Amino acid sequence: MITIIGGGISGITTGLTLQFLGVETQIYAKYLVGDHPHEDPRFASSFPAASVIPHSVQSGRIGTLFSDSMQVFEALHANAFPAMEKHRHYELYEFPVDEPDYAKYLKNYNSIQEVGAALIPKRPEIDEVFGWAFDCFITEWPEYISKLYDLYRKKGGIIHQKKLERDEIRRLSSDIIINCAGIWSSQLFNDDQQPLIIRGHLIHMSEQPKIRDSRGRICSYNYTPRTSVYATPGGDPCDVYFYPIGNKWIIGGSRQRGRLNEDGEWGGSKASDTLLVDGIEVPKKIIELNSAILENTYHTSLPQNEQLQAFIGYRFSRDLDENGLRLERTEELGKTVIHNYGHGGAGVTLSWGSAFEVAQLLNAEVNPANIAEMMG
Repeated sequence: MITIIGGGISGITTGLTLQFLGVETQIYAKYLVGDHPHEDPRFASSFPAASVIPHSVQSGRIGTLFSDSMQVFEALHANAFPAMEKHRHYELYEFPVDEPDYAKYLKNYNSIQEVGAALIPKRPEIDEVFGWAFDCFITEWPEYISKLYDLYRKKGGIIHQKKLERDEIRRLSSDIIINCAGIWSSQLFNDDQQPLIIRGHLIHMSEQPKIRDSRGRICSYNYTPRTSVYATPGGDPCDVYFYPIGNKWIIGGSRQRGRLNEDGEWGGSKASDTLLVDGIEVPKKIIELNSAILENTYHTSLPQNEQLQAFIGYRFSRDLDENGLRLERTEELGKTVIHNYGHGGAGVTLSWGSAFEVAQLLNAEVNPANIAEMMG
């Protein structure tokens, strides 16, 4: 039996893939997503927007990983898998940008110049924006991952809710360990990259209607204004985003780089201009920019402050500029270890493709179409 460390999106999709291939697995995880809300930066966020777009991750293999993942998401949506939606999504900038390398894998992709002006989300004072639009799959969290847990157990997978320590790994009966432990990896295995934790703010609004365009399509967006309007604490361009998922709206847009101290507490640069929302200091621009875009484009307003629920989420990355994603096989602690972590903000997006690569590192033959069919 193969042991997987980590019960987040990487761990459960890897476990499911191997179970489908006839490989027996067990997962060790202190917490499962949805057990209870927690804001410990050492655990993957329980509140991601979970859009299938390869943001905030660097790897030379993103094309293959993203393409393979998309096959599964397409099949899940086609077969009405719970907690999945498809939006007409807009990636917009108030300054010229290059087309992303992953554009060729996006469905119904159009440059913004090919989109009717009335359909484009933007601030009222802006005449021209740049970017692209495409059909984007969205997973409703934590319902989506809960369904994966259920399916994993149904397929014979075993989940142990226990946090493993480094010295316990040697004593495991499994000869092969799959490391999906994220930030905990540096405590368990060798890694020459210093962990980087990206802090973000999300605001939920319950019991809200779908936002649709004049063609009846559910719409969402990522919108990056000029840096003079909104930027990260380090001065880089920063986007805000809006997703209507299920019966709620999610807005957000902060990317604050930081690291953990010895007590596991996050420390880094924070926004100086904030609003108090649900007891949490939230960058003011998240509210202001999303309000302006929604009112200008969809003629709708955000709910009153007392109806907003705020969360802080953390995204683990090893390197934002080079090869942050780690998918490789090593020999450590007397075991064969396959690493699958460092996805940054693209954990859901690359989850299936990364799981397929893990299977290939185990010398198992995997066909994304077959897995997608079994999932469907």
